[in-house]
Amino acid sequence: METSGKGQEYMKKLSKSAWIMGLVLASSTAVSCSEAETEDIPKDALEVEEGTRLVVGDYGNLTAVEREHYRQDLAYVRELATPDRAVRLNLADPQLYRLIMARVKLSGKTPANAPNLFATIERTREDHVQLGYGRGLLPTTSFRDAGEGRTEEHFISGASVDGEVGEAVASSTFPEGTFYTYVDVGYYDADGLPVALPNVVEEFGEGTNANVQTGADLTQSERDAYLVDTYKMEDNGVDFTFSYVYTETGLASAQPFTRPTPPTLVIQNVTAPTDVANNDGIVSICLNRVWTGDCDYDLTGNTQSVKVPLQGSVHITSADHVFSADAIDTIKADLAAGIGNPRSGYIKLLLTQAGGGCDVASDGALVSSMQVFWDNTTLSPDQKTLTWNMTDANAAFFDDGCRQVQDIVYLTMRLQLPVVDTVNDLYYWISKTLTNNPTQFNPSFVYDDIKVTNSCLAAGTLLQMADGSMVPVEQVASGDHVFNSLHDGAKGLTVTDTAIGFETEPMVRLEDELGHSVLMTSMHPVKTPDRGIVLAKELREGDLVLTVDGVSALRQVEREAFGGKVYNVKLGTTMEKAALGLEDSTLVYANGFLVGDGQVQSKYESIALAAPTQGDVLDRLPKRWHRDYQLSPLRNK
Repeated sequence: METSGKGQEYMKKLSKSAWIMGLVLASSTAVSCSEAETEDIPKDALEVEEGTRLVVGDYGNLTAVEREHYRQDLAYVRELATPDRAVRLNLADPQLYRLIMARVKLSGKTPANAPNLFATIERTREDHVQLGYGRGLLPTTSFRDAGEGRTEEHFISGASVDGEVGEAVASSTFPEGTFYTYVDVGYYDADGLPVALPNVVEEFGEGTNANVQTGADLTQSERDAYLVDTYKMEDNGVDFTFSYVYTETGLASAQPFTRPTPPTLVIQNVTAPTDVANNDGIVSICLNRVWTGDCDYDLTGNTQSVKVPLQGSVHITSADHVFSADAIDTIKADLAAGIGNPRSGYIKLLLTQAGGGCDVASDGALVSSMQVFWDNTTLSPDQKTLTWNMTDANAAFFDDGCRQVQDIVYLTMRLQLPVVDTVNDLYYWISKTLTNNPTQFNPSFVYDDIKVTNSCLAAGTLLQMADGSMVPVEQVASGDHVFNSLHDGAKGLTVTDTAIGFETEPMVRLEDELGHSVLMTSMHPVKTPDRGIVLAKELREGDLVLTVDGVSALRQVEREAFGGKVYNVKLGTTMEKAALGLEDSTLVYANGFLVGDGQVQSKYESIALAAPTQGDVLDRLPKRWHRDYQLSPLRNK
């Protein structure tokens, strides 16, 4: 079937994008394949002549026999797996091993340009054989850690059909990041015919937020039913794992002789989560402390999990289509009976700095569940609009492992929606993705940025005010003025917001040689003369700090439990901060110590919680990955 003008134009753009993103160094003479050679490769050794590069996803990399094996192996792994459930691949199974090698070859990888990757695959295969694994998946397929709750995530975050174009997105994250992550994504029709250039992303020394997308020219197939899949390899520092996920989208009935018009749906009336408190475009979720002027959702009454309200609707705009009430009832019945329904969709919360994520949980259970979502949906009388209302007591709960301060968290909800063509009596499953992940390709709806915040100083801590008085932090209110020596003239900054809450972890007691003493949370920022801003938990006896009486040395740094209230302030109007003109200058004297306000704390908490991605990548990698990194297609475009 010939590609239409629209499809040809799209594929030209896609091919250009794939060429830019996916150039692979494929020279077999660049390096030796010997695993024993671990020296770094000089930069000039990476230069190769034009024509030795392969485009990622070039199906010409597979022979005719390999292509047929590849289609057989894809069908085989899908028989073993369940849609939208990541599974671990067993390399002792000849077909799964062959599938892995085909995916790697499709990406342009060779033992020459990825020596450690290939060596690790072979070692893992030997391990699986020695462990006695036969055919099938690995015995353990769970990705969840019942101890912490924050886990690895590998999932399909987008699988859409839009006329002649299909879009697929795969996502991955691992707690604290990885040495190496390889994630690809492919798009096929129901017969297994590829209708997209498969794409792949590699990350070295990152792994907290890997996303890869591809676009499909659906005019290449006569079918209206499609498959999206993703394969991942990952070195997390403890294990080297292989996982696979697939999903189905589009027509669920038998393909009619005459192609019908597919349904069209739009997301609308999304009212939660949204920025409701300060109109700053950021949804602030407060854990143990509440900012009185900018706290969109208060979690101080829930000391374990993260709770996020979700509300909105999806509407069918095409004339001949309605939602299938029977299919929705089946999903609800399955989930109520504890049966995992692959059509139930998912809701995930991903930590952008700490890495890892959490699925929506039911009553705190460490089991992925969409029961609460579907139990709180309603269908309009004409069956054209589906509304969800997960608010108040029915808000989405995420495992306590995700209850962490994060500058930005990603909320991703992928709905699989059953739709009926009332004229032709056909059934569809339509996928819609709502997210605030900026790397998500063409989502159905974009949430506001979401941050999770905390702070503070113990009740009774005295703040120095602009008039020279000393006022307990719990008595300081918005509109008051605190002393700030950096602010010329008035020497004061306006209090723009205050926070109150509690602390479950031991706090930090600082005492210096001049007799000052203060109790603060471990992540509170303290100004030093030689190191700039330092978090309280990182200070040690003998360290120098700045006080109202000048530079002083700490004589005692201890952890101390505190059962009272804790407080914090945000300082400076827009004009006042502009007049300061200095970074980290919204400071206040607390019991004589010069410390940062909530804004400074947010910045340095974010830095402290972020996975180490700064500096030379080679410094973060074990020696075995150096050559692969230097030859990586995404690092040496």
